Amino acid sequence: MYALSTNLENIDDVSEETSMDSISFLPSELGKTKKAIVSLATQMPEWNIEILEDNDVKRVVFGESLTINVGNEDWEAFLNIFDNCCVANNKVNLTSMLCEAVNDEMDDLLKNLKPQLIKTFTENPLDEAQLDINRWKTRFSVDKYKNNDCLVSYQSKNNDLRKLYNGILKFYKGDKGNLEMLTDALEGKTSLASFRMFNDFKYLYGTRVFSRFHGIKMILEVTVDLEFNIAETVYIDDQDVLDTLGETKAGYKIKGNVVFPKGQRFNESFYRILENSI
Repeated sequence: MYALSTNLENIDDVSEETSMDSISFLPSELGKTKKAIVSLATQMPEWNIEILEDNDVKRVVFGESLTINVGNEDWEAFLNIFDNCCVANNKVNLTSMLCEAVNDEMDDLLKNLKPQLIKTFTENPLDEAQLDINRWKTRFSVDKYKNNDCLVSYQSKNNDLRKLYNGILKFYKGDKGNLEMLTDALEGKTSLASFRMFNDFKYLYGTRVFSRFHGIKMILEVTVDLEFNIAETVYIDDQDVLDTLGETKAGYKIKGNVVFPKGQRFNESFYRILENSI
């Protein structure tokens, strides 16, 4: 940014103190200086600028908002910050720096999105849902799975996660604000219902598991909704089994042919009781 030092009419001597924000530039703290300048760019793109000489330090003054103190030995390194900025008539336009900062933030968000998706889907409550499906499989085996309006299904989790990741990239391309809010929601496991790309699905994760155990047809349904709440039910196509279960009702309730946990999930003992009832 040779223009920064040549487009100014003159460099004045100054020794008086100023009440505006002031920082010192060090090459080892380049990020700190860039952050301060980008903060100015978010307020307005173009700034009046002065360069004031004070012994071995140059003071770069942006309007009445910021002074950056730069040692003469670091002056060339400081000028490199403004290589892509337009400087003329004692003014500097910081638009390019703001765009660069936004692009860097987008790159960071996109870099963190995939690990955050994987992390969310391997932690509770989604991990608990997967655990309960695995418990069912171990005791009663599986005839088939059926997707029950889930964005990510148990039986094709890895493939669905890849589709979800690519879908987010396509849907929120360039939309830093929504992408940032979505990443925060995934990390904090807060509601995803307000994000439009999730509106076509009732559930975030789950499946229906169809089993036939000793000739008895059963269907386990496990879902995690967009609020990160688990729901589980078991359909049993045999009245004798339902009657036997009705004699115990330890942690569950029965309505018609469907068994519900008294909480969000079946206790591990339920699977043993059901197996012994068949």
